[in-house]
Amino acid sequence: MFESKLPLDPYFSAAKLGWLLQNIPAVKSAHAAGTLRLGTTDAFFLDRLTGRFVTDVTTASRTSLMNLQTLSWDPVLCAVFGVPMACLPDIVTTTGDFGVVETRYGATPVTASIVDQQAALYGFGCRTAGDAKITFGTGAFALMVAGTTVVSQDNPVLLPTVTWQMSGQPPVYALEGGVFAASAAINWARSLGLFCDFSNINNFDAPPAIASGLAFVPALSGLGCPHWVSGARGVWLGLSLDHSPQQLVQSILEGVALRAVEVIEALDACVPLPGGLEIDGGLSKNPYFAKFLADVSGRQVRAAVMPEMTGQGVLQLAGMQLGEPFNFASDATIYASESTDGFYRERFARAVSMSKTWSGT
Repeated sequence: MFESKLPLDPYFSAAKLGWLLQNIPAVKSAHAAGTLRLGTTDAFFLDRLTGRFVTDVTTASRTSLMNLQTLSWDPVLCAVFGVPMACLPDIVTTTGDFGVVETRYGATPVTASIVDQQAALYGFGCRTAGDAKITFGTGAFALMVAGTTVVSQDNPVLLPTVTWQMSGQPPVYALEGGVFAASAAINWARSLGLFCDFSNINNFDAPPAIASGLAFVPALSGLGCPHWVSGARGVWLGLSLDHSPQQLVQSILEGVALRAVEVIEALDACVPLPGGLEIDGGLSKNPYFAKFLADVSGRQVRAAVMPEMTGQGVLQLAGMQLGEPFNFASDATIYASESTDGFYRERFARAVSMSKTWSGT
């Protein structure tokens, strides 16, 4: 995994940038002419809006091209992926001077730039090692503050990354784990006609589907943390003629929650989680899902009422850099944990094992 600490996966932008240079004639021509610039969308928009071709350290840490120790582009990694370092933007701190945007109201300074998951973590108020949040969007991404050094893992299953670096200060690191299909699995179920409106799946009269032997593993795009099996496939186990469409959807919600618990346990094994979980994203609004997550994780779950925690975090960082710090009220719906006997997780683990071996070929 070299010094980026990221697995070899097309999810990260390094392979995509290398592919563009190898396969797109216009990109090859620009490189030959010395006019090529390569980077992520933040660098593109900053270049167009403020004239500064830069990327912040958190975004750079997600490309597979940045060395987490030096916080600079790694020449070995760039060579491996075929990405010329001279074409990449400068790496800068998360807060600072990103230039100004000219508006009808005058010049507006840009004082913060940060990748989305880290922004949400800051928006939640997570500042201390062990503070964590999970955003349940298309996928589910857990991020935990780890401290001022990169966490060493004997058997790496989590992704070390930069949480943020304030202007003039050392970086703060984090650990990340992801479930690739969360809301995407629910939207898929809706496209199959298993339910019509999201309000139909907020509560269920029946006990948990997995209690009846029905389990769903949401490996629709492979398995991420802690398994990292890209060839895994989604599976339903325990189907019978007695199961209704609603129970199928119920099992999908439970499967996403149980996959999230696997990530939570991996995080806790590296840096102890001191308390409950902060969650946001579309699925966090589903009462059944949030309560089931609390029960199977054995932790209190706090679902943010404010849906845009990413935007909130960026605003807080920008205001801090301007010397005008402010905080939003972080109202949350609280879900207490009612302990389970571990049977659900044991049954789900068996289903995950099956998904790993079912490649569909």
